[in-house]
Amino acid sequence: MRGAARGLLIALVCLHAGWGADWRRMRSTNFDLYTDVGKERAAEVLAKLELARQHFRGWGLPPLPVRVVLFGDEKQFAPLRSDAAIKGFFQSGAERDSIVLLDSGEGTLRGAAHEYVHLVLHHSAGKLPRWQEEGIAEFHSTLRADGEIRTGELIASHLGILQQERHLTAARMAAAARGDVTSIGGREVPIFYAQSWALIHALHAAGGEDAQRYLMPPFAAIGEEKLRRLVDQMPAYLRRPMTGWTTGERAAAPGAIEEETVPQQRAALVVIDVALRVGSVRYARALLGSAAAAYPEDPELLHEAGMLALASRDDAGAREKFTRAVRSKDASAQSFFELALLERDALGPKAGRVRELLSETVKRNPQHAEAMYLLGQMEESQGRPAKAVEWLERAVKVLPRQSRMWYALALARHDEGQVMASRAAAQQALATAETTPEKEQAEAALELIQGALTIPRPTVEAKKPAQRVPEAWKQAKGDAVVRGELRELVCGKGVAARIRLWVAGTWQELTLDDQTRTTGKAMQLQCGMQRPALSVEISYEAKSRRAVSIEFR
Repeated sequence: MRGAARGLLIALVCLHAGWGADWRRMRSTNFDLYTDVGKERAAEVLAKLELARQHFRGWGLPPLPVRVVLFGDEKQFAPLRSDAAIKGFFQSGAERDSIVLLDSGEGTLRGAAHEYVHLVLHHSAGKLPRWQEEGIAEFHSTLRADGEIRTGELIASHLGILQQERHLTAARMAAAARGDVTSIGGREVPIFYAQSWALIHALHAAGGEDAQRYLMPPFAAIGEEKLRRLVDQMPAYLRRPMTGWTTGERAAAPGAIEEETVPQQRAALVVIDVALRVGSVRYARALLGSAAAAYPEDPELLHEAGMLALASRDDAGAREKFTRAVRSKDASAQSFFELALLERDALGPKAGRVRELLSETVKRNPQHAEAMYLLGQMEESQGRPAKAVEWLERAVKVLPRQSRMWYALALARHDEGQVMASRAAAQQALATAETTPEKEQAEAALELIQGALTIPRPTVEAKKPAQRVPEAWKQAKGDAVVRGELRELVCGKGVAARIRLWVAGTWQELTLDDQTRTTGKAMQLQCGMQRPALSVEISYEAKSRRAVSIEFR
């Protein structure tokens, strides 16, 4: 009965929630926005997103086009959200990323910045605890231009919640971080968001090594022990919190905004796309009728009709729609990809037709990570690991949180003889695993890959116990010395290995070669971040930045 009632509600929304009115499409330099609200409000949202893109460009620019859908009518937005409290969300996609917002007053602009942070982290950071990512997004949601760009300002609603409600324990925060936020209970959800914001705010205020490590690329995940300490320290910080930060950077002058009226049937296609991505199939189907009548041979319409057929497990109907769609010169890359998947099921993963469709997908969208992943698997299965590595490295660059892609890359690198790089990929597969099968296959890959970079302890003559290194090694000195923590070993095929050091609050980088000498205790290094960091003293050549000798202390 509840399902029937929801279906009736969706039908009524489509009939009576304003779908007879035209929408507006507004395009700034980097964002494409569809909306039924006034153009002034839409322009404010675009300006906020352009500001966010400028501020976070050091974290990485979005590799895919970004579409924004801004609803003025909550009835139209409601079927797309999983909880009544949600006012916006970020939805990733193979062909584009989407930011979907409800114009909810003062919170709309903060919501736009918040969701943009999720978008950037999705493409530039590994898997983070949910509280850490939400806290980072909320911290930067106050981003604004007041001459110079400011961020991290206080949020009164969060402070009010933390003053009135009992704080969540570190164990409860960690439990929510391991699953969906709603798993901690409805009353605790606003506390979770407020507390996540406060913990990140305090970490920013403390500055130093932790702020650099956890709040800037490459964004190390905060463990549960560190979380416990932060939760214990939070009440003291909230008594005198920082009021915000000025970045020292001025906002760029706003660019021109293009505007056009969009017929309601075309706007319906935009909403159908979002609805199918979030699993609101009934809503999508209810909207499709009027659009199908208006654009029967439109490739976008045919694509969405094909996706609806897939949702109904009608593979034959889906194949017919996608086949018609790809005949158009305006067909999307995603239509070619979906048809490739259907042909793959019918003809087998090695079929030439499948490769042809996947290649056309990447031709039309060079950042289509899913197509690159499948092309990489095809190359690996056909005994061409070098080609597989090329495709898979491109795929994980776009989608760094996909464990299956890292796993495939680990195997391809292993077959190519890139042992250290293979281990690093397998470690990423394990770090990003979200399911038991993903975790098990990542662990199996690590067991398979036994290679590691080992720096041996130098031989010591028995008659000279006080002498730790040979005399020849003592002569290996550069013209500069640095002391700090060795935190990362950067490996790559065909390029010199590099080490990254944390020295007095800043990063320094030095290259290694087969002439680099070592002293001190034996160490085993792996490509990637070193856990724990290693205390070292390094003699190096100041001009070339080549490490001459490393002493592990």
